[in-house]
Amino acid sequence: MSGSQPYSSPRLFLLLFRLELLALLACFTAAGFAVAGVVNDTILPWVYAIAAAAGAGIFLGFVSRLFFRRFSFPLRLTAAITATLLSLLIMGWLTQGLVGADPTLPAERRPDWGALGLMAIGAATSALALVAWRKRAAPAPAGEVLGEPQPSAALEKKIKATAPAKDARPSRNRFGGVLRFFQRARPDAEIRLTGAEKYKCPYCLQPIEARDPRGVVVCPICHTRHHKDCWDITGMCQVPHYHT
Repeated sequence: MSGSQPYSSPRLFLLLFRLELLALLACFTAAGFAVAGVVNDTILPWVYAIAAAAGAGIFLGFVSRLFFRRFSFPLRLTAAITATLLSLLIMGWLTQGLVGADPTLPAERRPDWGALGLMAIGAATSALALVAWRKRAAPAPAGEVLGEPQPSAALEKKIKATAPAKDARPSRNRFGGVLRFFQRARPDAEIRLTGAEKYKCPYCLQPIEARDPRGVVVCPICHTRHHKDCWDITGMCQVPHYHT
């Protein structure tokens, strides 16, 4: 479903349910990092604060990526950053500013540049978690498109001759679309196949072009096309039949 379409009731219910679940996970994440920060006695406090902000951002970013993968990217980004900032605020409130950003600090101490820096780190890592390791479209195999044989001039004329003529004037029949639908659905309707024939060598399974630079050998019995270098390797057709 596209993110630009208006949300239906089941889709809206699913969105609200996953937002509530994400907020709950943000609270548990904040509690876990807060407890670990209080009992921490091996890592410098400011180093642990940065690590906690980055860890919360990465975890909640991946959770948002999983929960809202069928929704638009702006929604996933907003949910991830909001959950991360909520987690940092809860951390700061539980640890009184030791980890995260404490929202209860006195007004004279604001702006708290340290807390703002931690929130920026959390937001950046959550955004990176959304775009990291995204799948790329696989490139087309070599030879499948570029090596496709082009139809001959005679075949192009035959295709044009069998193609139905297009009327330049628009149809005024209001039921023309319905009639065309039932005409296409008739089982006895005439079926016409157009296009170019493809050949593959039965030895190397690679496409054979119309003017293949490797050369072409045609079996005299079954008329199967082979690459010349593939035919020279075996000296016979690779399609199972009687070889003289």
